[in-house]
Amino acid sequence: MSKDFQGGLVGFGAVTEAAHVPALKAAPNLSIIAIAESSPERRKAAANAFPKARLYESMDAMLAGESDLDFVVIATPPVLHGEQTLRAIRAGCHVLCEKPLTLNLEQFESIKREAAAANLTAFTVHNWAFSPQWRKIYEIVDAGALGELRHVEL
Repeated sequence: MSKDFQGGLVGFGAVTEAAHVPALKAAPNLSIIAIAESSPERRKAAANAFPKARLYESMDAMLAGESDLDFVVIATPPVLHGEQTLRAIRAGCHVLCEKPLTLNLEQFESIKREAAAANLTAFTVHNWAFSPQWRKIYEIVDAGALGELRHVEL
């Protein structure tokens, strides 16, 4: 029997809603149990997407309130990524972070060193498989509008 992984989202903007939510909901053995979002309006959107998740106004409140997080997905403004990644690692969480992971080389070295020491993964998102433009392409292909595809190169 495989382990169920519990995660938290940090930031619930357009990228999270359009890209991360479909991927996270489709992932087996994974559940989002907590969401940190400073905007009351975006917290409402988060509650609609994950009705069972506990909502927090900040990442620090989420990390303090949740002891069972296996991973955190960070989708906040880039200037926050490095420090938030370090805080998640220090809380014992694997991290999936929107790009860029950090804007600072020293901070990158700290992330690398601390993640390795804790046997945790810090990974940067570079996959657009669930972005609106790719969804449209999949829709066109699935409808057969392009005929049989044998090769696609971008």
